[in-house]
Amino acid sequence: MGIFSETFWDVLMSSNGPECLNLNARDGRKMLKDLEEFYRQRSLIEDSYGKSITKLTKSFSAKKYHGSLGSAWAHVRLQTEEIAHNHALLAAKLNEEISLIQKFREEKKERQRLIEEEVKGSQNNKKCLIKRLQEQKKQYEARFRESDFANDSARFRGVNTDKELDKLVSKAKKAMVAAEDADKHYKTTVDTAARAVHNWVALWESSSNEYQTLEEERIDVMRQSLWNYANICSVTAVENDCTCENMRETIEQVNAESDIIEFAKENSTGIHKPEPLLYESCSPSHGQGASHPVITIHKNLRKSPSQLSLGRELPAPPTSPATEECPYAVINFNTVSNHGSG
Repeated sequence: MGIFSETFWDVLMSSNGPECLNLNARDGRKMLKDLEEFYRQRSLIEDSYGKSITKLTKSFSAKKYHGSLGSAWAHVRLQTEEIAHNHALLAAKLNEEISLIQKFREEKKERQRLIEEEVKGSQNNKKCLIKRLQEQKKQYEARFRESDFANDSARFRGVNTDKELDKLVSKAKKAMVAAEDADKHYKTTVDTAARAVHNWVALWESSSNEYQTLEEERIDVMRQSLWNYANICSVTAVENDCTCENMRETIEQVNAESDIIEFAKENSTGIHKPEPLLYESCSPSHGQGASHPVITIHKNLRKSPSQLSLGRELPAPPTSPATEECPYAVINFNTVSNHGSG
């Protein structure tokens, strides 16, 4: 015996039990639909998130960087793309759950509809017969009151003539016949209504058990679906954590010294530093054999800025033995050897 079949009874004309279980079944379907929508919204979020992460990683994958840090950076992007894949997979699994819930909800809706229609038809028939029974009972009671009154009138009421007495007796007989007919109809109606009530009780007992079965199935299905949801999210989190661990393992290999050595080896521009610049005088008194840069005398250095701009040349100033050879000296660095560039 089910719990519902022992709990949802009421008076014959009441429909509180069926209405209560029908409402509960509709609320159950609404809860299933809410779960579908929850999964659907979460799936859209996960799918959008996965696509956004993939787009992000692709936007940074063009340039290749050197060294262990460059490898770590590339691996992080690759593993981040794997995280995007994990979330896309989560969205796909949620869509599978949506299909299962939707299929169960539609089946449950159809089963409930059949139960509800059968119970409602039996209940309406029961109510109709009970109303007819109540009306028939009123007629039955009225006919018997009329019969009793007619009999009493024929027995105890004083009459003056035989003709009046015959009328009273005839009226009493007719009232008796009418009462007997009312009694037959009343009994027939009682039997019919009783069978309808019996059938309804049996139907409602089995229907309430079916309602309980539907409710048990709904609870089990939703419980399993929620469990699956938790597992799906957990698996995604574990896979993401494994992906992050792969990132950490690669990042641990980053070594600043080795990256610097590798960069210097691959991009070196030379190992020799430039020679230092030395002052070397143009005066003969500083020695004849030393290596000197070339001394170039520029005549234009004797011109004033205004003369240079106008292209005019003034007479040269008087020369002396000390200044004749090198009045103005400029070092020409073109003769200095290039020893590599850095």
